[in-house]
Amino acid sequence: MSELQAKFPVDRNTFPKTTRFFDWVQYVAHRLERLVWQSKYLLFGLGFLLFLIYELAHFAKFLLKNWAGN
Repeated sequence: MSELQAKFPVDRNTFPKTTRFFDWVQYVAHRLERLVWQSKYLLFGLGFLLFLIYELAHFAKFLLKNWAGN
């Protein structure tokens, strides 16, 4: 620990509100990252489903245009 203090001589509690704020931001970022990784199958599955719906609608539009004779 003395090596770390030698490299970073400023006391960590010099700005307690700022330190608490950035610790909170780091905690929130870590929790969001964990949530995204835990729900990756759900997110990718929903993304694929939306892409599939988009492609099917695009294909249906193409078929309707061709059947109308335009």
